[in-house]
Amino acid sequence: MVKRLFSKLFTSKAETFHKALEYERKSGVIFEVDADEQWFVALANKKLKELNEGGFAMLILFQKQKSAQIASIKTVYDYDKQELFIGDFESHVENKGYGSILLRNVIELAKRLNCKVITGNLSSVDSDHFDKLKHIYKKFNFEVYISGKSGTIIRKLV
Repeated sequence: MVKRLFSKLFTSKAETFHKALEYERKSGVIFEVDADEQWFVALANKKLKELNEGGFAMLILFQKQKSAQIASIKTVYDYDKQELFIGDFESHVENKGYGSILLRNVIELAKRLNCKVITGNLSSVDSDHFDKLKHIYKKFNFEVYISGKSGTIIRKLV
């Protein structure tokens, strides 16, 4: 009985994941899918062509195992400056590489939008782990400037 219930629960999570993946594929907002289809990254609130004029965009990482969004990164695109600003980053799971996955896809988003630069601020809320943030941003060729309990990041694309 427990095994059957577990199997049904697992199946429904897998089905939910695949339905979400198929829906996002049809919508044309998928950025990256894991080779084993265990997770995918999609543009959550707009289609890319809508974002070309500027505005807010969020990339989400959806995981099959949890059948839920487990991480997201919010951005703001300034068409006039050709700049993508990284805003809030949220993750329900730490130290699994999801930040790297999302950051890689933010860079891809910026390239698709023909951005010249990606910028962002490091919040004082995160000051206790600036070293970790500095490491991940440097890994993706960002310049990181920290002063006290705040900081900025910048990556030129051209």
